[in-house]
Amino acid sequence: MNTFRVIVILLLTAVVLLAICAPALLAGVLPPELVNAASLEEFPLLGTCSSVAQGLIAAIRGGQNVTAEIVTNALGDSFFDELLSLLMVAVLTIPISLALGTLLYKPLYQGALAKGLLYVSLNLCSVMIAWVIYRKVYFRLLIEELIQKNITDLTLQTIVNYATQLFSVAAIGLVVVRLILALAAA
Repeated sequence: MNTFRVIVILLLTAVVLLAICAPALLAGVLPPELVNAASLEEFPLLGTCSSVAQGLIAAIRGGQNVTAEIVTNALGDSFFDELLSLLMVAVLTIPISLALGTLLYKPLYQGALAKGLLYVSLNLCSVMIAWVIYRKVYFRLLIEELIQKNITDLTLQTIVNYATQLFSVAAIGLVVVRLILALAAA
């Protein structure tokens, strides 16, 4: 059984690393929808962080003072949307980590090196799975299908979108806390 777990973990980690570093290599192996969903091009705040880093590097190389203006100028119009999306991905990561950790990873925790490698693999896989679920299931069904198709006013769409995602974060967080308390009590 442990050999099976090791093989599944290695395959899962390899797929996630390829999805991050070289998604084109997965094109013939996985369905195109899944490869597209795992794309990090739209990952929340990735572009904003790159803009902030480029602004800071340019200021330092140019001999200018590093000020808060560099950061505020790098923030785009969609900053709060991206921040909320990142919060949703983070919250979705927790139950996925609990499930994967309990079913696959925990039985293999032996030795410091193995624990470290398994921990890195667990985090990479959990975040990627949460990102794919967010993009393909949660965002597509809830935001695009229900909210954007049924509410025509853009301001109301934004309010309902934010409220729904914040409610989802709270609900998922509550379920995770209850699961952790139940596991701790058992």
